Amino acid sequence: MDNTLSQEEVDALLAAVKSGEIVDESSSIKDESEQVKVITYNFRKPQVISSDQNRGFQVIHESLAKGIQGSLLTNLKVPLEVMPVAIDYLTYTEFIMSIMSPTFMVVLTTEPFMGELLLEINLPIIISMIDILLGGAGGGNPESRELSVIEEAIVGPIVNYVLLELSRAWSDTADISFKCQKIEFDPEFVRVTALESSVLSATFDLRMGSKTGTMNICYPFEMIQPILDRVTAKMTGGRDRRGRKLGTQNEVLRSIRNVPIKLDVGLGGCTINANDLSRLKPGDVLKLDKRIDSMADVYVEGRRSFQGALGTRRGKMAVQLLDRYSEDREEGSVVVGKD
Repeated sequence: MDNTLSQEEVDALLAAVKSGEIVDESSSIKDESEQVKVITYNFRKPQVISSDQNRGFQVIHESLAKGIQGSLLTNLKVPLEVMPVAIDYLTYTEFIMSIMSPTFMVVLTTEPFMGELLLEINLPIIISMIDILLGGAGGGNPESRELSVIEEAIVGPIVNYVLLELSRAWSDTADISFKCQKIEFDPEFVRVTALESSVLSATFDLRMGSKTGTMNICYPFEMIQPILDRVTAKMTGGRDRRGRKLGTQNEVLRSIRNVPIKLDVGLGGCTINANDLSRLKPGDVLKLDKRIDSMADVYVEGRRSFQGALGTRRGKMAVQLLDRYSEDREEGSVVVGKD
């Protein structure tokens, strides 16, 4: 059968395409570069940690793993290895369901206070450490059980070593320290945040001789959210997303916060000649160049910086800062403006 179209049939097809009776399928195919790329997004677990921030947390906890390993090697004197495994973003419920029960859990608080977080270490590892501290070899297969009060006291220094290294690992990012608030063994009884709240979990592998286990640190997202920019700065040369320098002012303030600064309050002044000065005696009254209801000048390290109102507080003289001075160098005048 001859499949060749006649000229009349070709003309009819072209006319049908132009009128819209037949759709040209080739025109509906888009170039691959123009096609929309679809990615999977879980609205129940939104990804709020950027890649730079995630890498920053990895760097912090890699440093933490090295610090814990060195500290425990020095104090336990047994072959020990601490390896960071993963940084996971999940809900607090998912974190609680992922750990064994019973387990060794330490509720931590921060100073200055930013919230509570959780440190979890498998109980067999903890019991083996206690055995080593008491002179044993740390061998055998200890059962997972809650610790006695005496055992908690024995393992206390180990927890302090971990918290010290945790503070050191965070020292370049945030000036915070961590303290033990309480020890728990049942995950169901521990609440450092709401069950559906998001948390960041850092997981480590612990290997001590023939014993293996895990250690987890759970950070509630509301705790780490205020310092996310600082974590980003670790991976972007100290700059935020707009390229601005981060943390410089805070670092300077931390460096000088304990430096004593002299502050003086000037009530007024007067001018007298040398003859009157030589005749001054107790009980004489000098008239100052300011009224009693005038604002006093406040000097910081000899430089006039504020104006304030005089008064008393708890039986002592006091001054309330009201205005700030700014010097106009071109005209040599002093401009007072509200701060």
